[in-house]
Amino acid sequence: MIAFVLAFLFRTFEAEAFVIPTGSMAPTLMGRHKDVECPKCGYRYQVSASEEESQDMNRPRSDCLAGMCPMCHYVLPMTPNLPGNVPESRLAGDIDYQRSYNGDRILVNKYIYTFSDPRRWDVVVFKFPGNAQINYIKRLVGLPNETLRIYQGDLFVGGQDASQPEDFQIARKPASKVLAMRQLVHDTEYDPAELYAAGWPLRWSTVSGDVGKGWRTEATIDGNNVEQRYAVHSTNGDEAWLRYEHLVPDYYVWRRLAQLQAQSPPGTPAAFTDTDRRPPRLITDANPYNAREDRFHFDRLQRLVEDRNSLEIDLLRQGIHWVGDLSVEADVEVEEASGELLLDLVEAGRHFLATMDLKTGVATLAAAGVADFAPQAQTPIDGPGNYRITFANVDDQLLLWVDGDLVTFEGGTSYDASKVFGDRSGTRPQTSQEDAGDLAPARVGARDAKLAITRLRLWRDIYYIADNSENNEGRGNLITDYDQPTDQLLAALPYDPSLWDAFSTRRHVDFRLGDNQFFVMGDNSAESSDARLWFSEAAKNLGKSQPGGSYLERRLLIGKALCVYWPHSWHRIPGTPIPFPLFPNFADMRLVR
Repeated sequence: MIAFVLAFLFRTFEAEAFVIPTGSMAPTLMGRHKDVECPKCGYRYQVSASEEESQDMNRPRSDCLAGMCPMCHYVLPMTPNLPGNVPESRLAGDIDYQRSYNGDRILVNKYIYTFSDPRRWDVVVFKFPGNAQINYIKRLVGLPNETLRIYQGDLFVGGQDASQPEDFQIARKPASKVLAMRQLVHDTEYDPAELYAAGWPLRWSTVSGDVGKGWRTEATIDGNNVEQRYAVHSTNGDEAWLRYEHLVPDYYVWRRLAQLQAQSPPGTPAAFTDTDRRPPRLITDANPYNAREDRFHFDRLQRLVEDRNSLEIDLLRQGIHWVGDLSVEADVEVEEASGELLLDLVEAGRHFLATMDLKTGVATLAAAGVADFAPQAQTPIDGPGNYRITFANVDDQLLLWVDGDLVTFEGGTSYDASKVFGDRSGTRPQTSQEDAGDLAPARVGARDAKLAITRLRLWRDIYYIADNSENNEGRGNLITDYDQPTDQLLAALPYDPSLWDAFSTRRHVDFRLGDNQFFVMGDNSAESSDARLWFSEAAKNLGKSQPGGSYLERRLLIGKALCVYWPHSWHRIPGTPIPFPLFPNFADMRLVR
């Protein structure tokens, strides 16, 4: 009886366990999902299976047919029970059924807000304002008596009377939150050997015109992947550059590769032609959790497009919003204590540079067009050795880490965006013959240095979509910055610079908060029913339960999410096929950041 009383008191006042039902916080927290490993590149990723238990009459229960790998973009069938008209259905006997797993189980601190105020960027659990019997989990981004503006993927904060651009300041995430909320775009450890052997280019390459100036690319096939090493020995003050191009294959590239492999004589490798290749494209707010095809969605599209007979992932589920806030991470082998290592990021055609002196360890930052911006700091780089260096341009600030430790610059590293970009309304991607700009948004360079790079990773920041209940009226679950989200030109937008003026027309939305009112949003902005969409005149007129507005009252807060104490079990002993129900998944246990 004493144990029961103590457990009851602990659950009521201290901490309580909750299960994540949906993917509105993915990839930070997972709702019901498929957890798979890509057969082409080996990357592990999660895909939504929420529709399998959907209670929404507009989106009835529907099994997940396929998901797309975020690294190599291979579309993996998730069930042998595919529609009969898709090419993969002929391989049904070779397709494994991918089971669905329940969402993460988290522990919530229920007393913390009794003694302290909620802080921006906390992940909070609360009673849904439209139905107090339902618990929601989101990230708290707005505080009482603020006006929030969502614009171009970022969050801006002003006073209660703010209305003009000059009334708002960008809400900068602390460095720890930048690392926690970033999402992986590419990792050189997951470039598939099949594509490379058929002539598909690697995403990191020597800048045209720099051939012979020092960089050597060593690419060898190792199993399913291409092991890469980039070495340089630059002299005479020359700069040698590697650049990243977002050269992603699509569904039809993989189908073409399968066709070429079937047609090639035994012992003859398949080879792409020039017409099979794709141009570089912009980085968008792609989220692997959303990049799936389910049966209900497939049937609906097939009714709209009579000859549709593929598992190609809908464009709207692949991310359609350009993301300019990026970070690059390099594993560097410094061979000599001389020269400089350079890391360069591009946003809207402007370059942001981190220069590290490999002899003294001094790092210097620079932003294009801002002559008085040149913060310096001492780093742990002290000559030959192995270092992991991360450079980020997020929320109008530059951040640098060496071996996981943040480098502190005197005076800070935030820059005046108006000096760099001018009026924000004109911020859009740029490219030209002289400078690839946002089509090559990351570079790694060397000046008078001898070093090698063994791994490169590129990350993007979270992109908050500027939508609200008024704009979203009649569009169901389609959340977007664009007034015409079904416009066919959106398919070409990431590739075609002639269409990029459309980025200058992105809308902004404002939300005003009163006393004891907070604003919450999901990390999965494209599929989150959060405070942006909480008030609908149409729903109100139909008598449906609705919150009083786009805000969360303090009294509805339950607490702060602490940790994922029980991610889904693999139901087997890890690394073996031996069944073991509910074997703990230790690797995915984590703190919630």
